[in-house]
Amino acid sequence: MEGARWDNVRGNASQMWPKGIACVFYRHKTLEQSECICVSQQITDTLHIVSSCTTKVTATFPSNTSTARSKSLLLPPLASLEESESLSMMVSYAKYTARTRCHFAYGLSHEKAEDFWRKLAARTAENIFGSKLSAPRLKDLVMGVYITRSGSDSFTVGLVTQGTTRDPRVKKALSLLVGDQMSMSLDAELPICAAHRAMTVRLWWQPRTDRVTPRSVMPTIRVTLEKEQAVTHGEEKQLMAGYDSVNVFLCRPVASKFLGTTRKLLDNGEYHCADVDAEWQDKHEWAARAKGRRSGRKVVVILYFSNLAVVEVGEHLVGVEVEASPSYTAFVPSQYAHLPPFLVVAQNDG
Repeated sequence: MEGARWDNVRGNASQMWPKGIACVFYRHKTLEQSECICVSQQITDTLHIVSSCTTKVTATFPSNTSTARSKSLLLPPLASLEESESLSMMVSYAKYTARTRCHFAYGLSHEKAEDFWRKLAARTAENIFGSKLSAPRLKDLVMGVYITRSGSDSFTVGLVTQGTTRDPRVKKALSLLVGDQMSMSLDAELPICAAHRAMTVRLWWQPRTDRVTPRSVMPTIRVTLEKEQAVTHGEEKQLMAGYDSVNVFLCRPVASKFLGTTRKLLDNGEYHCADVDAEWQDKHEWAARAKGRRSGRKVVVILYFSNLAVVEVGEHLVGVEVEASPSYTAFVPSQYAHLPPFLVVAQNDG
């Protein structure tokens, strides 16, 4: 199967991402988790993978593929999914935005869910790879499909789009891909990884009395990420897995640039469990108050950017981007925040 690649990509998903258009398959053991299983760059391989998890169709692979290797190319059978576990197939360029919506059929029996999943995924793949059967411009609208086991014999199958049914193109896509035989819930929020999208970003610039001058170290920028959720001490990193890193960048002026460390991984941040109403400005307070605490109502990550400098004078605007992890970009948006504008003056001014 030359058009597909399989690997255990946990923690290394970005290295297997294709350069061209592809279908990416994910497994979501819970609605908060996302793990890339495989990537397919040909429609025939994609259809094999989709069929591998159903009971009616047996996936076939090239004769030169070993038995052990063939088994590793299969998705888990739908019947083996735990309750709330999901599989999804998304186009490789899919990114979650404020316009992302899902449209799903729910309460499906195992047999109906298998049939609908197979047909919907096949039609979506035809659209993604530009089959003659696909309608023009659907590539900009249809992002993928998913299936969730919602009960012992109850499944949900959904279509993910960029835009709501107020857009006539989305309505047309639904009619072409789904048809009229299904009762659908429309324009819903995508449930996969929804908890990660509740994360908030706060910035704090440690006060300093002297002015900011070119090539001198600026006051430390503190980036605080918070997510309200019941959490046990030790689980903080797992609950923030949807995001990978924080980047600090200059919005203006165009002529200026940063010196110093502008990107940090969340893994290197300070993780804490805290009460929702806790507001501490000093990192030593975090350690003192969190000591001995076994649970809280939110997880907090703090990163410090303490060696930054700019090279030009004038008004500067600093932005911060929190990047989604590679296996989560189709389900979690990047988040942004800005510091208030500040003035950089020449050293001999004033």
